[in-house]
Amino acid sequence: MALPKVLFIWDDSDLNDVNLEHPEKGNVGVGGTDFLFGSVSHELGKRGIGQVAVLHRHASNTLSKSLRDIVVPQGASLAETLKSVAGDFDFIVARPGDQLVQLMKVLPSNVRVIAWAHNHLRGPMLKWLGRERRVVAVVNVGREQMLLTRLSACYAKSTWIDNPVYEAESTDGERRGCRAVYMGALVPSKGFLSLAKMWPAIKEAVPDAQLDVIGSVDLYGAGSGGVGYIEKVRHHLGHNIEDAGVCFHGKLGVQKADVMNQALVGLPNPTGFTETSCLSALEMSSAGLALVVPHRWGYCDTVNPAQSGVFASGGRSYVRSVAALLNNPDSARRIGATGRQWVSDNFSYDRICQEWQGLFQRLLEGKALRKQAPTYPTGRYPHGLLYRFDFLGPYAQPLVDVTDKVVGWNMRR
Repeated sequence: MALPKVLFIWDDSDLNDVNLEHPEKGNVGVGGTDFLFGSVSHELGKRGIGQVAVLHRHASNTLSKSLRDIVVPQGASLAETLKSVAGDFDFIVARPGDQLVQLMKVLPSNVRVIAWAHNHLRGPMLKWLGRERRVVAVVNVGREQMLLTRLSACYAKSTWIDNPVYEAESTDGERRGCRAVYMGALVPSKGFLSLAKMWPAIKEAVPDAQLDVIGSVDLYGAGSGGVGYIEKVRHHLGHNIEDAGVCFHGKLGVQKADVMNQALVGLPNPTGFTETSCLSALEMSSAGLALVVPHRWGYCDTVNPAQSGVFASGGRSYVRSVAALLNNPDSARRIGATGRQWVSDNFSYDRICQEWQGLFQRLLEGKALRKQAPTYPTGRYPHGLLYRFDFLGPYAQPLVDVTDKVVGWNMRR
């Protein structure tokens, strides 16, 4: 069988001077989605799984030599460039959103688009994906994310492929001190404000505890965060950050490994909200950290309570779980070690590239997309009944959308 020709559309409109030539050396300090567009395409091309290309806007952002790097020419638009090259490819992989809707207007009727859904999608977009015949597959980045769309119009063409993570170098667990790490953007949707509210209680239970914060307000582009949000964070931590035991490292590239290697506990987005997979959780487990997370959204796939971390049922449970791990370093190290192995076994680039190869083959051969999966989402949600029972018909998804907007609004308070 001829190798599939695959074009990834990477929206780098908010990025400049990003070097993704060698992603296996570590994330250079961009958001997880941007990194994955560079690393997955690199690994597919390197393995000879297909003839892989990436279309993007800025020539200052460099990609792997194992793929074809297509930059929008100066004076041209993304749509014009896509229209000129689309016929060279069997599949076009792009994030679903308003940009894809506009780009579809220039594509021929026989094009095959794979929507790679790195974010939770709302009702109108799910409906559009279901009706647009040129969208041949919707690839969620986790099984739970896919199951949360089970009542949508596009569920019949949905599947999932987990996000991969590069294995971190092994370190001496005895070097780990009484430290926890948060990693992610300092924006409302990533939940750091919730951690700031709980940290004083953790500090009271474990006076020696230290919190390292890796991330910035502009991880997803200039203006994605805000001074007002940081002021709310400081209000809860206290203006003397040193007394609170908190160290803000800012946006780090490969240097973040040095920070994680000194810690026992990983604290990715403590709300889970917006997490379809949570690459930070996988990176923390790969670095040997024991995780504490809520039992919902992407964590249902990327955290294993038997091996890599603890599911907290609420704020008090979260504080108790973090404190217990910091007070029992031997237990935290054991969980970190088993979690590291679990992530290596299930989220390696070798395994995930095979999943992508299988998807391309199934689409070319006209076979079913879906892997076996539970019928219902497995996480705990305030509106969980809406996901389980179709008693509201077409009104279920809009109600879920409204509920999620309320949750998002509340996280800014």
